[in-house]
Amino acid sequence: MLTTTYPIVPKKVQLNALNSTHLAQYYQDQLGFTLIKEKDEIFSLGNRDSDILLEIFPHAQKRVNKTSGLYHTAFLFPKESDLAHFYKYLKTHHTPLQGASHHGYSKALYLQDPEGNGLEFYYDLPISQWDINKEGQIKGVTNRLDLSELSQLVSSTAPDYQLPRQTKVGHFHLQVGQLDKVAHFYQTILHLATKQKINHHAQFLASGLYHHHLALNTWLGLELDHPHTNTQGIRSCVWQCHPTEITAIIQRLNELHYPYTNKKIGIELIDPAGIRLKINRMD
Repeated sequence: MLTTTYPIVPKKVQLNALNSTHLAQYYQDQLGFTLIKEKDEIFSLGNRDSDILLEIFPHAQKRVNKTSGLYHTAFLFPKESDLAHFYKYLKTHHTPLQGASHHGYSKALYLQDPEGNGLEFYYDLPISQWDINKEGQIKGVTNRLDLSELSQLVSSTAPDYQLPRQTKVGHFHLQVGQLDKVAHFYQTILHLATKQKINHHAQFLASGLYHHHLALNTWLGLELDHPHTNTQGIRSCVWQCHPTEITAIIQRLNELHYPYTNKKIGIELIDPAGIRLKINRMD
């Protein structure tokens, strides 16, 4: 939910696919996404509320290694039992996990789709359990998540499982080559604050008091090319904000002479890593 606590938040992710039909079917069959709209091999998928969380576009060029791009998109469940139902659904459909972690502020499951896009599905622990220092930084950890304990929260999952209502995009995690430069852009333009740094290799940033709406890492390397417009993988990260906030963002862009394009519902621009972001006014 977009609130005054979080002036700007992730809205949805747009992906370029080699085979958009096949990839959209995977998200429906293996992950429980609801098909909301399809036209000309462009698929819009989301939750039971018909909130669009993911759009898949066709006819991409094959991904080139060593480019900046998407590390994963993270989808946030409203309740821990939702994460448990999702895990049961994955097991029923033999969908492989890449990892399962307890981060101190969240419990998360990690996967990869058939075209190599990273995915996280997670639940936030109550904020009273987060490790927040007096400067507002939020310390995260990576411990093993007890999947047997998670399984015990639910007895079974319905065969017609769908992503539950109020599931949303919680954060984007991007691979970049110049960590400080890209982080500075998001701090300056979107007014995201750094919540945690991991050595010189990763930063976690957020709007308001949250652990992160955006993560950046250089784990793929420091010399990364920019992705081409129609390369397989990330097409754009779509953010949503209040109308007053988008006015302030445009003012900051103009002051810095940073290029952007006006659109009917917001603006588009390219970050210093070459990744497209769209900033839309709140619906």
